[in-house]
Amino acid sequence: MKKDIPLISQLLKAIIVDDYASAIEIVTSDKFNPNETNESWHAPVLSAIVCVLSTTEKALDEKNLKEILKEIVKNEKFNPNILDTEGETVLMHIARHPGFNWLVPFIMNTGKVDVSIKNFMHRDVITIAENAGNTVLCDILLPLKAQGHKGQPKKRAGIKKVAKVTTMTFSSESNDNIISRIENAFDKDVKNNPASLYNLLSCFFKGDYSTCIQIVRDPNFNPNECDRWEEPALSSLIYYSQDAKVNYDEEMFKKIVEIIIANHRFNVNALDADCNTVLMVAMGFPRLHWLAEMLFNIQSARLDVMNDSGETIRQIAENCGNGEFYNHLVRKSFETADVVN
Repeated sequence: MKKDIPLISQLLKAIIVDDYASAIEIVTSDKFNPNETNESWHAPVLSAIVCVLSTTEKALDEKNLKEILKEIVKNEKFNPNILDTEGETVLMHIARHPGFNWLVPFIMNTGKVDVSIKNFMHRDVITIAENAGNTVLCDILLPLKAQGHKGQPKKRAGIKKVAKVTTMTFSSESNDNIISRIENAFDKDVKNNPASLYNLLSCFFKGDYSTCIQIVRDPNFNPNECDRWEEPALSSLIYYSQDAKVNYDEEMFKKIVEIIIANHRFNVNALDADCNTVLMVAMGFPRLHWLAEMLFNIQSARLDVMNDSGETIRQIAENCGNGEFYNHLVRKSFETADVVN
């Protein structure tokens, strides 16, 4: 290596000419500084690489390139918050270039990321990502929600449901129809269990809310119990309650739901027959914004699950006219995040 040429310049040249052996040698060298900046706009190593590669049409070896970039991030000295002359971090540059989104979880896992930094235009990384249409990065940046997950929840085959009608009109006959449907959704042995999902749903649509409260507080109540069509408890309650012409007490509904969610065994990522999580189900109904927000704020809630129709929660929100609401939740979670060491 030539001593008169900065390592950052040597590295950029090696990558551009496909000399990956030299590039790996540089980034693994004891002399390598992952925070070194270039002379032109004082961009640190990773920012410079992202910007340079995003403007080149040259075909690069993706596998080798990824190994090089991951080596930089793995360096114990790496600081993702180094600013260039425009006050921008590497995440801000990635926000404009979605091809590098794959690198973001590695950067976030360093535990050193400050997502509150704003550039000279007073824009933070989430704003830049939104303006660039990089919705994937918006989701990745949600603290803790994209970390510690190994694989997707197991998908289950089930019976497809008819799309639910979200407009509510009240009828004395509607609840009786729902109760009839509930009767067909459970086997006889389940019905004999006083703390079963069947009895919860049956009492709820009969208006016997005091018994509902007793059931969800019963130690034997399973907040993840499914009916014969593999619909988890809270998903079932949502689907039935939001069907057309159903009558129920809104405040009691909220109280029952809160108790279910507070149960330490409640699984926010339990899938229904269409491979929707309960959060995805709630997001489909404008009247349940309060519930969607409650579920969204559970630390373990998954945002990367894809249902049988190939839709993520963001796509569900947009399709149901809840796109702005979802963006509000993302923004709120982002602004209150504490991911700085």
